[in-house]
Amino acid sequence: MRHALSFLLVLGGVTMAHAQDSADQDVRVYATNVSAISLTDASVDIPLDEVVAGELKGTALSGMAVTSNILLYKISGQLDTDYSDGAALSVLLDFTGVALPVGLTVNPVRQTLSASVAKDLVVGLSPLATSDIVVDYEATAPLAVGTSYDETNTVTYTITSTVGL
Repeated sequence: MRHALSFLLVLGGVTMAHAQDSADQDVRVYATNVSAISLTDASVDIPLDEVVAGELKGTALSGMAVTSNILLYKISGQLDTDYSDGAALSVLLDFTGVALPVGLTVNPVRQTLSASVAKDLVVGLSPLATSDIVVDYEATAPLAVGTSYDETNTVTYTITSTVGL
């Protein structure tokens, strides 16, 4: 009788040890648009210190980092306000030092920026993460601006998907 009671206690304990509960949950993993542009310099100074073809000219370089997982995209640039007195600013995004994904060819174009419309600086980009883009600025102004010309405007760079455009 003693063995039978011990067997029942052990059997009862084993039965309780196997009691369990479970729950299921569907977990969705999906990609979203991850795009970021940053510039290495908060501001750039361009001295108009050359005379080329009868107008003042100056250049300056800065750096840009881009991260995007968009399949096809472009980078455009736009001024907040046009420069006065006939002065102009153009920009070229130089990808020379960028390790591009296999098969990607980049043909950036120097564009004179304006406030009225964003200018495409480079199109046909695919997923890329780099901090090696050189921003090549060129400013021009008529000689008539003299030596007192001094104006600061903001350039906004934008990543835009070109899929379906």
